[in-house]
Amino acid sequence: MIKPLDRTGTWRTYTVDNGLPGMDIRHITDDSAGYLWFALRDNGAARYDGEEFLSFTTQDGLCSNWVHSMHKDRQDRLWFATRNGVCWYDGTSFHDLEADGISGRSVQSLYEDDRGRIWCGGIGTLGYYDGSEFHDLIPLYVQRYKQPPSPEWSNECRGITQDREGHLWFGFDHPVRFDHESFRRYDKEEGFPRAEIGYVVGRGHGGKVWIGLPRSQDSLYCYDDTTFRSVQVDVGGGLLKIQCDRDGRGWFCTKGGVLYQDGDAFRRFTPADGLPRPEVRAVFHDKEQRFWFATRGGVGLYDAHRISVFVPAAGGRVINNCLAVCEDLDGNLWFGGLNGLFRYNGRELEKEKPIAGLEKKSISAIAQDQEGRFLFGYWQSGPSDERAGRKLCRLTIAYDLDGQLQTIFVQDEKEDPLSRIGAVITGRNREVFFHVLRL
Repeated sequence: MIKPLDRTGTWRTYTVDNGLPGMDIRHITDDSAGYLWFALRDNGAARYDGEEFLSFTTQDGLCSNWVHSMHKDRQDRLWFATRNGVCWYDGTSFHDLEADGISGRSVQSLYEDDRGRIWCGGIGTLGYYDGSEFHDLIPLYVQRYKQPPSPEWSNECRGITQDREGHLWFGFDHPVRFDHESFRRYDKEEGFPRAEIGYVVGRGHGGKVWIGLPRSQDSLYCYDDTTFRSVQVDVGGGLLKIQCDRDGRGWFCTKGGVLYQDGDAFRRFTPADGLPRPEVRAVFHDKEQRFWFATRGGVGLYDAHRISVFVPAAGGRVINNCLAVCEDLDGNLWFGGLNGLFRYNGRELEKEKPIAGLEKKSISAIAQDQEGRFLFGYWQSGPSDERAGRKLCRLTIAYDLDGQLQTIFVQDEKEDPLSRIGAVITGRNREVFFHVLRL
């Protein structure tokens, strides 16, 4: 079972203001050096080293400035599928794939199979490069189906993948399977009528093949063990790409955000969560477990493990020397400091109205029991100790019972005038454990 994705991480957006050469991002991958690459519409490609973006265009050898997708192969070459054929980058220079059936063609999809062959799919284009030459398979396809797959300009190849039996799948105007000898096209009689744009195909968890329609909000199919299964899910505005991350989690890029598999269910990220724009073209899961999203409004970055450091302010005041943090049963965060009690509700930090008995107290410990009642460890300044130059303190632990405090522990300041309550927790049988920190 894939571990559920933590949704409490941080978001960031990269745009032209950060150095991107354009805003319409089509694909994301990395290279052998760990740099991130971004495919752009009309603006070539961009490489990101963690600090700045470096642009690559036709002036640098790229075969077109309209880049549909990219792929890093086992030889660490970076491939580019463009509106004017296919090329690869070896870390120094670009090399065009020059052969009949691929040169000058509009190619949208790339895939490396288990034999290391690079498959290319586009408008009326289908074949593979075996390391020495390109094999055009359109003649073989036409022998059976009379005309090439997706022959019209509006019909693109929207994905290539391989199933557990080693068969290749292609997203053309019909879903197409290739068993290394012949093609099998799935037609209207099998539930797959001709699509004006092209079916989207991709591989999900466990090697299952997923198929969907770009202009349908609820047509999603899963192919496994020679059978198709219809999956009822609100895709959200039309499917654009299907991908699988490093953990085996399936991602479904749509015009209404991005869906991902969360166990047996689906969850979604939208601009309300942090995406730059609702239309997501691709997702990339990097080695640091961060997720990058290609949108028409730049690049979105979601880091599920990053900790944000901030100095919270409330009403023009800050928490003075934060000493305690507690998450309550409703998911709110509570903070205690020298200047009282604060609560963060996920949007803003608020200074809590003083509970009777907590006025002008310094909060050093916070806990909540199974019945939802709060415990506070606090101290109150007493008379001055001229030798120490400090206020003497009386340590107290108290329950909040309907807005009133019930004291359960008091330590006189004469016993240890410079200590405080370091922690408070509650047990299953309503017992209270606490720690006194000696200063």
